[in-house]
Amino acid sequence: MDVFKAIKIKSYIKLRSIEKAQNFKSKNK
Repeated sequence: MDVFKAIKIKSYIKLRSIEKAQNFKSKNK
């Protein structure tokens, strides 16, 4: 359960960072 939770949190953080990067790129255009 803890391992699954950690993986979920990691993937969530990854998605958030990708989202932020895309927003940053679109703002710079």
